[in-house]
Amino acid sequence: MGMTNAKKETEGYAIRITRRGVVVWGALVFFILAWMFVLGVLVGRGT
Repeated sequence: MGMTNAKKETEGYAIRITRRGVVVWGALVFFILAWMFVLGVLVGRGT
């Protein structure tokens, strides 16, 4: 009995990786990295 309850609880935490999700996360990471690069260039110009 304890095993079936534990198994059902873990199924709710399964991470579903879809193509759309990968594209969205990739675009988000790229945007953040590009913004950090732009800020670094702007800050570094004065030195």
